[in-house]
Amino acid sequence: TDTTMSLFEDEESKPSIKGLLKALQDDLLTAFKPAFLGRINVIPYIPLSDDILTEIAAIQLAKIIKRVDKNYNAELAYNDDVIDYIVANCQNAGSGARNIHTILQNKVLPMLSEVLLFSMIENNEINNILLKVKDNEFELNIN
Repeated sequence: TDTTMSLFEDEESKPSIKGLLKALQDDLLTAFKPAFLGRINVIPYIPLSDDILTEIAAIQLAKIIKRVDKNYNAELAYNDDVIDYIVANCQNAGSGARNIHTILQNKVLPMLSEVLLFSMIENNEINNILLKVKDNEFELNIN
């Protein structure tokens, strides 16, 4: 992982897949015998770019938006800073896009659930919800 990350730090000088495999060869040989490496296909994991993480975050948020619309008949929207905040918190190469799911599941969904459940209990109709980031925290504006 360290070798791969260092090779992909600079977008301009990132290696081709063949170049990456060649660069990883020494690391692989310290962990595995050549006979074993000769019998397998090495598939390197390439770090996800911010553009890819942005797309994944938007897809995950779209799923939440669809659920809120279907189950609560409310429109959920978000500011661009929400995506930026999520991507900024997903820079750990070891976990990649899994952090997006974790952030949404541990921070956004509990807040959203609380607001929606309380509105149901109190018989208040929610039409619009805006998810945004304020002071490095998620915040919901309800209408």
